[in-house]
Amino acid sequence: MKFIVKPEITVEAVLTACISNLSDVALKDEYTAKVRILKSHENILERKIRSLELHTIPQNVQISAIANETALKKLYTDKLSKKGQLAREIYDDIMILAPNEKCPYCNHRPADTLDHFLPKANFPIYSITPINLLPACTQCNKGKLGSIPTRASEHTLHPYFDNIEDIQWLECIIVQVKKIKFEFRVKHLPRTDVMLRRRMEHHFASYGLNELYKSQASSEYMNIESHLKRIFNNKGKEELREFLFEAYLSRAEVDINSWQTALYKALHDNEDFIEGKFL
Repeated sequence: MKFIVKPEITVEAVLTACISNLSDVALKDEYTAKVRILKSHENILERKIRSLELHTIPQNVQISAIANETALKKLYTDKLSKKGQLAREIYDDIMILAPNEKCPYCNHRPADTLDHFLPKANFPIYSITPINLLPACTQCNKGKLGSIPTRASEHTLHPYFDNIEDIQWLECIIVQVKKIKFEFRVKHLPRTDVMLRRRMEHHFASYGLNELYKSQASSEYMNIESHLKRIFNNKGKEELREFLFEAYLSRAEVDINSWQTALYKALHDNEDFIEGKFL
């Protein structure tokens, strides 16, 4: 769940690029004449994102009988996302917004596609609206494919509008020390807005982040387990504690909410682990 500065380009500019080489003259003229409708819906979308009212946006809106649902979706598939098209440059510009080329939803896998925050199948009017397009990994994109909020608490975090990077919200729990097992969750933070916490938990569950992170944490632990055993056996528990603390700090300096940061903090803070009960 990473914040991204939203793209400056407008839907009008995207539309201009998409229809610049459109062979259907009647459809091109229709888009040109009705661009104000797309601009109006772009403004509506931003307001609804900020006010957590996406669930109130009507589905399957079209511009006109000519610029219908199918035509709107084709602007994305045949123009914006298609390699070799003039508008593809805009697609690529949005893709490179991904922090460290990672998916902002899971903050782990490579961003390799554009996600429609509101699915174009249900909201074709937003098929090429920049604030509805986000770099994502295929798994996160498919994992929420067609997911539409029905209430405010079901709004997953929007990387362009929800910045929680100053909150250390990710927590790793050591379920058992011997034959170690991990779980990840959204940390209980008393001062966090209740609605924000509900949305964070919904986001966490929607994208299957516990499953992703605990799998990665288990692999990481397997790679360092023998080293941790040597530290404990040869230098004692205080050296083990210090090693884990330094490992935690170095990762927290990069990202306070990476699964790696949460993992090393959990290992450092668990007294049973420090006492060597993992042996």
